[in-house]
Amino acid sequence: MNIEMGYEPYGEALMTGLQMHEDCQVLPDGDWIHHVRRITGRDNFFVYYHKGTGMFVWAMWIYSPSERDKPVCMELETMDKPPDRGGWIPDRFVQLRLVPIEMEKEQREKALKDQASARESKRHDDLERREDTEKWLRGKGMEDAAIGLSSSPLHYEESELAEELKSMAKGKIITRG
Repeated sequence: MNIEMGYEPYGEALMTGLQMHEDCQVLPDGDWIHHVRRITGRDNFFVYYHKGTGMFVWAMWIYSPSERDKPVCMELETMDKPPDRGGWIPDRFVQLRLVPIEMEKEQREKALKDQASARESKRHDDLERREDTEKWLRGKGMEDAAIGLSSSPLHYEESELAEELKSMAKGKIITRG
């Protein structure tokens, strides 16, 4: 049996260094961030002050503090001044900056749909193969074997076991020693 560990986005985001840390102070929403949310139609933008660099950062929540105990964000642009005090980024730049993010999101969603479609296709093929085998066994007069195959969850339903194992392992760190 092949067990495949799936991609876990939150764990990946934590390992790639996108986690907010104590040097980042999320600022109260100002006029500029409200404006950006309005023109983009997205409400996951915010600005924070990075104590270590002294810079202001326009960022986007990937996992907000209300969703996870370790919030994760993506930095979009840095500014010397707060956007409401001279660091205002023009609307055109904001829209152009978001184009690659939208393209990446669409590609990721397409890949996930393709994976789900492939899994469903495999399940369908496994079911067809099982039915063909049962029919062949019955044709050869092996009724007991056909009944055993039809009542056995192990022969062609490995994917259900794999899915159950994946859900049990979700959020676990697996290492090889």
